[in-house]
Amino acid sequence: MKIVNRELDSYPANPRRGTWGEGDLCYSWYQTGIVPLQYASLVEIEQYDPRNEKYALSTGLNNPFGQGWIIVENPFDTPRNLILSYLATGPPPSMYPGTEITVHVEGDKSNIIHEMLLDPVTTDYEHKVHIVLTTKIAVIPPGRVMVRWRPLEDIGKPFRVTAIAIVGKDVEEGGILGGIKDFSFFG
Repeated sequence: MKIVNRELDSYPANPRRGTWGEGDLCYSWYQTGIVPLQYASLVEIEQYDPRNEKYALSTGLNNPFGQGWIIVENPFDTPRNLILSYLATGPPPSMYPGTEITVHVEGDKSNIIHEMLLDPVTTDYEHKVHIVLTTKIAVIPPGRVMVRWRPLEDIGKPFRVTAIAIVGKDVEEGGILGGIKDFSFFG
């Protein structure tokens, strides 16, 4: 409950709406189940929480060790941060597999922009939680890229993606409300 109170205290009474300075493009299907992006035919829109009507893009419960991909376009003239939101649980161990993320230019698997490992677990809570984590996964050039995911283990649940955002290079990881500006350079 401490983290909720801390975050609520820092949230403005009248939040400012608009872009993150340089412009942004955000896609979230977490509440609608509508994914306006091209994705692999083996990937499905999964209503993982019917009671609360929450959705994710995954390879489904029948193929939890499956690989998936989604196409994202950076329509801006400059490189941008690519931010991925995905489901996680905590405290460890996670009910979701550690997953390798690869971002490459669409149509050219050899032109890898970035590779990384995601561990969909949180240690911010002492009690069990099922939440969305948001992580910067690459800086992408203008144009189309493919984001691929490959689970590193089969633990019965698929890796689940809930949103993607293309934001300025000064916007870093954030929470379910989106990315946050990186002010760490202030000390």
